[in-house]
Amino acid sequence: MTDTRSDLSIVAIIPLYNGARWIEQSIRSVLSQTRKPDEFIVVDDGSTDDGLAIVERLAREHRITLLCKTNSGQSAARNYAVAHSKSALIALLDQDDIWHPRHLEALVEVFKEHKGPPLGWVYSDFDDIDHDGKMVSGTYVEHPRLENPKRHLHSILRHGVIIQPSATLISRTAFEAVGGFDERLCGYEDDDLFLRMFREGFANAYVPYSTSQWRIHSSSCGASDRQTTRSGSISGNCSTLSRTICGMVITTRGT
Repeated sequence: MTDTRSDLSIVAIIPLYNGARWIEQSIRSVLSQTRKPDEFIVVDDGSTDDGLAIVERLAREHRITLLCKTNSGQSAARNYAVAHSKSALIALLDQDDIWHPRHLEALVEVFKEHKGPPLGWVYSDFDDIDHDGKMVSGTYVEHPRLENPKRHLHSILRHGVIIQPSATLISRTAFEAVGGFDERLCGYEDDDLFLRMFREGFANAYVPYSTSQWRIHSSSCGASDRQTTRSGSISGNCSTLSRTICGMVITTRGT
């Protein structure tokens, strides 16, 4: 088991699928970090546009590991990259999202200073930007209904997880303890991961300011899920969540 209190190595992971329009900006936001990742992996999930060529060009100029696999979805691509890395901490970035320069520096500091139960993940607030990168909201997670950090299962299921993967830093120990992303899920697979780590007993911590930008558009990962969750509860969207989580909703209603 990796001790993240002493090993603070970080792997940055971007899954790529037909993301030619935004991938260079996302990659450059990783390269611009004040705290550089120890590993940087882009995994191409069978792209058919020019995104792969863009990454190949940047990989010749910078220390980027490019992995290629047949298309099997974002969860499988993330798991594949994690399996081909060694670092103790996992920093995910979607192909159309952007990290602010101090993203890794801010989140790894929490792991460095943490005392108490094993820390599974750290997450921050994030900016909401549109298709063209224009600001929609300078805060997303800061809401009086939402519990941050996550402490109570009922609150999570009632109001939603509301954790954007691009705004997190995840312990490899916690990630591997729950088996990584469930590759059967399409939509809410990130919420499922964080909920399983929570149920496994891993602590989490919240940074109450934005360290990244989440680009919302019609083809972005999780767009419809997040828009629904902003106004409703996670229990109202069981068709897109695993049966296990839906069972938890029913159980907690009786407690």
